[in-house]
Amino acid sequence: MIIDHRANLDTIWEVLQMAREDCISEDGGGSHDEQWQDVCLAMAQVSEELGIDEVAEEQAMMAAEEEADKGDYLYEQQRDRLMMEQWENEQANE
Repeated sequence: MIIDHRANLDTIWEVLQMAREDCISEDGGGSHDEQWQDVCLAMAQVSEELGIDEVAEEQAMMAAEEEADKGDYLYEQQRDRLMMEQWENEQANE
């Protein structure tokens, strides 16, 4: 049986996020925030022990999102240019 540690950690994080919202909400640097920092540190240590580099994964995901955004931007530029050319051609033919 292959264990998907990444998926398991994601499941744990989902529940921890719910606990953060419902039980240990932000309190401007008070005890709840300290408790949340302890939770995050513990999760980072577990991830490291499992050989999962969450920072690297997050950076890779952000880079992929930036590339997708660039692609969207380039697509929109090309679409706008083609629409302008089509409009200019229609104007020239009138």
